[in-house]
Amino acid sequence: MDPSQAVVGVKEEQHDDIKPDAPFKEEIKVKEERQEDIKADASLDTVSKPLEQRALLTFSYIEKMRRVKDPDLWQLFYEKVLPLLDDLQPACETISSSRKLQPALKKAAAHWIDQLSDLRDQATRSHQTVIGVLGNTGDGKSSTINALLDEESLLPTNCMRACTAVATEVSYNHDEDEENPYRAEVEFISREEWAKEVNILLMEFLAEETDERNDLDPESDAAKALAKVQAVYPSLSLEDLAVSTSAQLATHPSVDHLLGTTMTVKSDNAQDIREQLEPYVDSNDKDDETAAYWPLVKVVRIFTKARVLANGVTIVDLPGHQDWDAARAAVASEYIKCCSGVWVVAPINRAVDNKTAKDIMSNSIKRQLKLDGAFSALTIICSKTDDMTLSSGIESMKSKLDKDTKAAWGRVQALGRRTTALEKELMVVRGRRKTSRASTSSLDTGRAAKRARTEPPKKQVDRDSFDSSSELANEGVVDSDPNAEKHEELAELKEEKRELMDEVHARLIRRRNQLCRDAVRKHLAKGFKDLDRQDSANTNGHGQADEEFRDYDEMSALTPIFCTSSLVYQKMQGLVADNDDETPGFDTEQDTEIPQLQAHAQKLTEELRIAKYQEILNSICQILNSIAIWAQDTAETTATIDGERLKWMLARFNAELNGEVEDCRDKLHMAAETGLYEEMKRLSSAASRAAVPTAIGWGNMNFSTLKATFRRGGIWKKNNFNEDLLRPITDNMTETWPNFFQFSIPGVLDNFSVSATHRLGAFHEDVMKQLGIQDYDHDESPAIVQLNRQLELHKSKVVRLAAQSRMGVDEAQKDANRALTTPIAEAMALGYEECSQMHGKGSVKKAKAKIEEYVLNRKVKMFRDAIGNVKDVLGEGLKMVGEDMAADIKNIGVTMEGDYMLALAEKQESARLREEASKREMLKFLEHAAEQFK
Repeated sequence: MDPSQAVVGVKEEQHDDIKPDAPFKEEIKVKEERQEDIKADASLDTVSKPLEQRALLTFSYIEKMRRVKDPDLWQLFYEKVLPLLDDLQPACETISSSRKLQPALKKAAAHWIDQLSDLRDQATRSHQTVIGVLGNTGDGKSSTINALLDEESLLPTNCMRACTAVATEVSYNHDEDEENPYRAEVEFISREEWAKEVNILLMEFLAEETDERNDLDPESDAAKALAKVQAVYPSLSLEDLAVSTSAQLATHPSVDHLLGTTMTVKSDNAQDIREQLEPYVDSNDKDDETAAYWPLVKVVRIFTKARVLANGVTIVDLPGHQDWDAARAAVASEYIKCCSGVWVVAPINRAVDNKTAKDIMSNSIKRQLKLDGAFSALTIICSKTDDMTLSSGIESMKSKLDKDTKAAWGRVQALGRRTTALEKELMVVRGRRKTSRASTSSLDTGRAAKRARTEPPKKQVDRDSFDSSSELANEGVVDSDPNAEKHEELAELKEEKRELMDEVHARLIRRRNQLCRDAVRKHLAKGFKDLDRQDSANTNGHGQADEEFRDYDEMSALTPIFCTSSLVYQKMQGLVADNDDETPGFDTEQDTEIPQLQAHAQKLTEELRIAKYQEILNSICQILNSIAIWAQDTAETTATIDGERLKWMLARFNAELNGEVEDCRDKLHMAAETGLYEEMKRLSSAASRAAVPTAIGWGNMNFSTLKATFRRGGIWKKNNFNEDLLRPITDNMTETWPNFFQFSIPGVLDNFSVSATHRLGAFHEDVMKQLGIQDYDHDESPAIVQLNRQLELHKSKVVRLAAQSRMGVDEAQKDANRALTTPIAEAMALGYEECSQMHGKGSVKKAKAKIEEYVLNRKVKMFRDAIGNVKDVLGEGLKMVGEDMAADIKNIGVTMEGDYMLALAEKQESARLREEASKREMLKFLEHAAEQFK
């Protein structure tokens, strides 16, 4: 018989008047009516309540947690519910392995087991929130990180070469070693990497055409290369190095035990862990023969128990953008790709200045954030807010101060004049008294004259003058002093002046902080707009964007800006061993804005943490509801559908739902082809045409710099020849690329979300029609209530799936927008090497001609390969996103198949009775589980 013609079987409902909240006497009556049926099956527990007597169990956390925003409360609830998985597993395994139970139930139980396993894996997965901190030498970056960690100097604050050349990662220490809360790892570069580096360094200083290499210019590239090699091999003479190969040096005893390894150190205090790390990161010159290891360091990882890191934050100390050479820029770019937050540190005196505020963030950072679609990750930190004297603050902001501040400053000046006058009077009186008591010796006269010359300057009113003269208020005060009232007045004036100066200082700091925020926001908005206009000009040939879709003022207004004082915070926390514990202008830790910055770091984790808890709790509820649908099923179900008919409906539904996924995957790839790849192919032709002129332009630089760049694969200091070749593509993709990933891709995924949720609702409605139920949203039948609940969970899962897919595509595009350079570098490597080895007369001309010829012969293929690499990387990312979507949709389909078959498919009474004992045990568990959701 055609399944579509199958008849829907409807059973007469029994005990229709029994509700979960029926009176207790009604329950007794029902128990008596059912007693004979219960006794008929010896396998049933006659003490337990009949299944139909139990209150309907549905599982949801939404009502309980709807208004909860605190991730810690989510975590408490999550940890309360999570152990249910372990309790549920054995019961599901018993059902799936039983020979007596129906196949549909065993299949559903096997699916529950798979879901439990997936949930455990998901629960153990940690979500790391990476914050990259950028700042130039001396800007207060490391001090800011130390303050965030509640440390004095866990990270070095002096300008060590290794600390700026490599990244330092700081994460939470999850080790249970209570005696050593600090741990650090130093990862060294591989033997191959060091051999390559040594080869370049040897070529650098051996190529220097001088009779005495010891007489090299200390600032020359050759001298710096030699210094780096000799730092690692202090026992080798210049002659030894000259006759050594890179392979020999890479296996030298000084480095052989370190290359390719990771060293771990532990300690019970921050100072000791730093001292243990210093031999591996300190580049200070040493007088002894001890080898330096800083050139070998790849990355430093520090693990500590800092509160700010406890919820999964990793802070990465990155090279400052103005300190970047091409190599450091590559390191920073790779980290920025993984960052949830990008923090730029600049001293407040530079950030508040209109001439320098625009430079606190380089165009390269802004462009990378634009390509990554990560402007929202940006945070600006204006450091060193304590670095201001009263006089300098008044002078620099005199036209921008309010009346109260000016009045307070006027009062300070008046008090200063009055205290100075009193001090003079008291000094004159004291001098006369001493003169009258002193002998007429020339010595005493000399001393009196000397004291008279100590009169303080008239105009100095800063804190230093106040402190230096404070002793005068206390000197010579004795009971018989006729000037006691003046001394008392002087002390009171000084105290009033001190308090007023603190108030003015605080006002000045707050005012400068506000001016700084305004200046930074203004220049951020202008910087974002200028970048878009520049990119638009590169794309369409004029300087005005076709459509300015960004609200630049809103973008800058949404960028968090903090004005911080690490030093004052550390003083208030007792972290700094400093006799000067004064913090003028700061009353509380909040005034330093370090606590607010710590909270900001934690806030970056909140969304991820809550999303993880919601995802797992949704899945737990879905599994429990699936089990409850079966466990609470009784013979009194309102209606059933022929099993074969229901299977046919489910198969058709699953095919349609999977079709939505395939359609979405096809649209993603098609959108990439038409919206991205075609434009990149067009631009690759432009890059090919510009390649030779670009190579000719390299010949205009100093030849020693040119050769140094050739030796390093086209990357040296500020030069990156590979990126130069790609500029016709990269400069013209800065509009197309972000627009595609911020608008085109989300549009495809949003359409999928709408169509897939519609499929879910349409199938459920079709089933309800087969049952003859019109208003199923208000139907009180247990099975229908449960299926309605499950439908909403599945719909929310599809919406989250679309959002997760967007995040997956976003990660893929970050890899893809960095994938252009590799094929160019690989294609050009041999040409660079050949040019770097040219020596002697005419080598300059030969090298220039060689590189031009090399580019000419390879330009078409290398740009085609570059575009192909982007396509491969992005295509692989889209493929993974599609596979994840398909797996999740398949999981929804299998779950729905089990739910609808167990709830609505006709089954024989004998099969129902065989399930009775299992249902009773499972209901006990479900009732226990329901308590955890209250």
